[in-house]
Amino acid sequence: METNFSHLTFSSVSEVMFRDHEDYVRGINDLVLASMKAEAVILAYSLMSNHVHCCIQMRGNPYGLFRTFRISYGRYFSAKYRRKGYICSKDDVSIVEIDGYQHCLTAISYCLRNPLHHGVTSSCLNYAYSSALAYFREGLGIGPFPVTLKVCPRRLAPANFPKPASLRFEEDGRASLDTSVDYKQVEMLFQTHNEFIYNMVIRRSGKKWREQQSLEPGSPVTLELLESHHYMVEELEKNERRNMKVSDTSDIFLCEVIDNELLPMYDVKSVYQLSMHQQLSIGHCLSAKYSSSLTQIGRCLAVTDNDFYRLFYVRH
Repeated sequence: METNFSHLTFSSVSEVMFRDHEDYVRGINDLVLASMKAEAVILAYSLMSNHVHCCIQMRGNPYGLFRTFRISYGRYFSAKYRRKGYICSKDDVSIVEIDGYQHCLTAISYCLRNPLHHGVTSSCLNYAYSSALAYFREGLGIGPFPVTLKVCPRRLAPANFPKPASLRFEEDGRASLDTSVDYKQVEMLFQTHNEFIYNMVIRRSGKKWREQQSLEPGSPVTLELLESHHYMVEELEKNERRNMKVSDTSDIFLCEVIDNELLPMYDVKSVYQLSMHQQLSIGHCLSAKYSSSLTQIGRCLAVTDNDFYRLFYVRH
């Protein structure tokens, strides 16, 4: 059976999938171990607060990889936050098969540039929860891969997954980049660290990039193709041009404020135990103190009732 290159997106747009650093680490490990169970090779990944991008090579249908990740990470997340049901909707998984050199290069670039597209960082190279620092470390002056460990804390990896002896972990418990990502194959695609930097930092989406891919068969890889329909491509491209100020109140920051400072005031252990009245009260507090958008507040509070958005400004 032929090995296929695919770009996967798992989304949970209405709520945050990763509320703190530990969640991101567990998410990375679940993704890595799910890929190993599916006999897939990870080329690149980016974990955002409410969705995941991943470029892989494997034989067969990648949907099984998503299903394994969804079940494993969902069990962890639901147990930690007293949430019912799986995280990620089956309807919000996107699998795009990619073929051709330029198409593969573009898909990996967009995967790693995702934090820039969403205005989380001014450079994808300083985002903590992607594989961007796996490639051309010597050429970029990053230095060798960090010293790794053979094991990670039990809570940071699914107990029912066999962990290959080749897999090692960094000090914070995440699967190390050099043992979880095929960085050498990606370096062969980009050829030089200058070409990698150009695609990560300088290059802009648009007509010219699409035309460059037109020399190969198939449709060009674009933001419209890879991104969820929940996001406006115009806004993503605007962020890519850095016509934005990176917010100090990221989703992870806001979630940690909610979980560590505000929830104890209501004597609940999780946002999933809040009443509508309590959600509105916390929402008004976050809006006043941090000028957070209503969309971000709803996402971090895991709001499922549209009445929250209707009542927010009525009460305010």
